Amino acid sequence: MIPVKKAFAILLLCVLVLAGNAPAVPVEAGPADNYPDRAIKLVIPYAPGGATDIIYRIVAEYAQQELGQPIAVVNMGGASGTIGSRNVKDSAPDGYTVLGSHDVIATAFYSQVVDYAFDAFEPVCLLTSTPNIATTHAKEPWNNIAELLKDAAKRPGEIVWSVTLGSTDHFFLMGLLNSAGLPIDVLRIAGYDGTGPQITALLGRHTNGCMTNVTSGLSYVKSGDLKFLGVAHPSRMPQIPDVPTLRELGIPFDHGTNRGVFLPKGTPKEIVDKLAGVFEKVMQHPDVIKKIGDLGTMVNYIGPEEYKVFLDETMKLYGELSKIAEQ
Repeated sequence: MIPVKKAFAILLLCVLVLAGNAPAVPVEAGPADNYPDRAIKLVIPYAPGGATDIIYRIVAEYAQQELGQPIAVVNMGGASGTIGSRNVKDSAPDGYTVLGSHDVIATAFYSQVVDYAFDAFEPVCLLTSTPNIATTHAKEPWNNIAELLKDAAKRPGEIVWSVTLGSTDHFFLMGLLNSAGLPIDVLRIAGYDGTGPQITALLGRHTNGCMTNVTSGLSYVKSGDLKFLGVAHPSRMPQIPDVPTLRELGIPFDHGTNRGVFLPKGTPKEIVDKLAGVFEKVMQHPDVIKKIGDLGTMVNYIGPEEYKVFLDETMKLYGELSKIAEQ
């Protein structure tokens, strides 16, 4: 008769041998395991040629190399950038329809252009921040924005400033005037849909001023058609060292456009994190940093969780600015 301890040892050995020969239990694939296995659509909610379009196209070129799949950039302009954002919001949450947008999601909400804000999406990451610049035609008499506003105060409603109603440049104007101690109606507002049409109107002298940035405006400044009147940034920019900051001109106001990436609400966290990791690598690429820097934009990558906090603060900022318009 085999002793109990020896019998138990033999039984345990048999179990281990059988377990080693047993077929492996298949592990269910996660949603990001094979992602992406086809092309991704990146929706830009503006017409081609503006700063937003240019920046995202640079990023997309390098991101598709990291992903191993094409990224098709699709421009969906109109309605203060909300046609494109709504398209992505209502798309399947599978990671194949991506939105490249910015603070306009908040400004459109507070302007009641749409009834949704950042929380209608899954934030992926912040990519860049672009200081904004008050701009006029080169033939106008003002040398800086303080001179323009002083002139406007003498003849309210005569100087025409263009904005995309409900967009970041509209709120830029409200913040600028509030910081200068002037009422919102000191300038006559003309509505245009996007930076491109605003620049066209300014070049034709149908308007007297608008908000641009180095990306969209510098080529026109270099050609002698436009001039920068003041940059809404704490310090002067290396690309335009002769342009004073608004603070230097006695206007304590900083303002930038912060561009990020969004997915439809309900997209699995694994896909959000995978896409965020890809963009993090892209934004560390020396060529991307240089190309974006040359455009007057700063790489400012932050990941999903920190980006949510950033967006909450953005909503608070634009909520406060929206109250100015109601006064």
